[in-house]
Amino acid sequence: MVRVRQAEEADLAALAALSGELGYPSALPEVAARFRRLRAGEWHLLLVAALDAEVVGYLTADRYETLYFAPGLNITALVVREERRGQGIGTALLSAAEDWARAAGLEFVRLNSGGQRLDAHAFYRRRGYGDEKEQKRFFKEL
Repeated sequence: MVRVRQAEEADLAALAALSGELGYPSALPEVAARFRRLRAGEWHLLLVAALDAEVVGYLTADRYETLYFAPGLNITALVVREERRGQGIGTALLSAAEDWARAAGLEFVRLNSGGQRLDAHAFYRRRGYGDEKEQKRFFKEL
């Protein structure tokens, strides 16, 4: 059975490997530094899904707050090890994030998913997420 819990320092190697599966390969020292910064923040959520002692997925999110909209939760990453997909792990992570958002008094959950991730889009729709709008993401390296 899958167990969702807060991510811990001991999970860093698994988090780095899973980030690569998500399409963002990162060295362990980079992941460790990012993890420590995020964990220090009051409104960051860092969850892992474990089967027995093996971390097989993670979800990161943060509070989304603007002047023009009610506060919500913004999921910034959700990944499940490829050979473990279809076993309810992603659903367990999403459910835990939604529960956390409700307990924090947030009014919605939002996320972005790359246009090429069709399987992910279908997964989110099956869990009640609707396509809000189509937009472009602009990015500038500094």
